[in-house]
Amino acid sequence: MKKKLVCLILACVLLCASWTVPTSAAMKFIDILCVGESLTCGSGANEAGTISTIVKELTFPARLDAKLPDAISDGNDVVYHSVYNYGISGVAVLPEYKWSWANKGYLVAAKTNTANPFSSSAPAAKYIVVMLGTNDAKDRIWKAEQGTGGAENFYKYYTEMIEAFLDLPSSPKVVCVIPPPVVNAEGINDYEIMEETLRDEITPIIKRVAVEQKCMCLNLREVFPDPITERDELLKLYAVDDGVHPNKYGYDLLAEAIVPYIMRVSGDANDSGNMTADDLTVLAKKIAGHDVASFNAVNSDVDLDGEVGVSDLMLIAKYLADWDVTLY
Repeated sequence: MKKKLVCLILACVLLCASWTVPTSAAMKFIDILCVGESLTCGSGANEAGTISTIVKELTFPARLDAKLPDAISDGNDVVYHSVYNYGISGVAVLPEYKWSWANKGYLVAAKTNTANPFSSSAPAAKYIVVMLGTNDAKDRIWKAEQGTGGAENFYKYYTEMIEAFLDLPSSPKVVCVIPPPVVNAEGINDYEIMEETLRDEITPIIKRVAVEQKCMCLNLREVFPDPITERDELLKLYAVDDGVHPNKYGYDLLAEAIVPYIMRVSGDANDSGNMTADDLTVLAKKIAGHDVASFNAVNSDVDLDGEVGVSDLMLIAKYLADWDVTLY
C-alpha cells in the first residue's frame, strides 16, 4: 500500500510540474559510479567474445554512458552525466574471498587499481550502480567450512556495503543490481559459480536489502534469458564457452536495462525530450515494482473529483506525514 502511495504522490508532483526546459536553465553535472567485479570491469567485452581482453568501449559502463542522452531536463536544469567504471575482477561480498567487501579486500584491490569509490579523488556520485554476488555463489565461498558464508553473512555484509555507499557525502541514489544468471554445464563455467545459489539464495537477499535501504533494484534475471529453458539463447549473450561473463551483446543488454533507472533524473522514460503521461506510468511502475503493475496516472485522483490536482497531493501528503518516504 505504501509503495502505491509513493507512486501516487510522485504522480501528483510530476503532473503539477512543467517539464519543458526554460531558456534560463542552469547546467548540472552528475557522476554515475558502477561498482562490481569482472562483469562490471568488462571481462568478455571484445569483438571475439573471449575472456582474454577487455575493450573499454564495449563494457556495460561505457555502453551505459553512450546510451544516456547527452543532456536531459531536470526541472529548471539541464543535466549532463559522466559514467565511471569501478569494477575490479575477482572481488566479492563474503569474507572467505580474498578481495571481499567483508574483509576490506575490495578497498585494498581498489587502491592498486586506482578505482576506489571511497577515495578522496573519487567523483561525487549522484548514482552508484552496485553489481556483486556472482563470485559469492561458489560453493567454497558460500558453504565455507569456517562458517563465513551463507545467507546470514551475505545479508550482513551486503547491507553494510550499501549503507556505506548511501552514507557518502554526495548522498547518492544506489541501484542494487541482481546479477544475470549463469550456466552450469560440462565445459562451461569453470569458475564453479552455482546458478542455484545465485537464484535461490543471493537474489532474494539483494531484493530484501534494496527494500530495507530504500534503494532502487534492477533484477537482471528478468532481463536475460532463462539458463534452463532458454540456455542456447542465453549463451549467445555470453563469452565463448564461459557461461558467466557477457559478451559485447550481453553487456549492451545490461546497459540498456540500467538506462531507465538513471533516466529517473528527468522522468523522461521514453527519451522523447518531454514528460508525458506514458512516462509517468512507466516511472511509477519502475519505482513501486510489480505491486502496482496496473498503475495508471488517472489513479492519482484520490479525492475522486475527476481531476488530478493540488487537493489530491494534499491528501496524500497528509497521509504520508508520519512515514519516512524517499522519492526518486
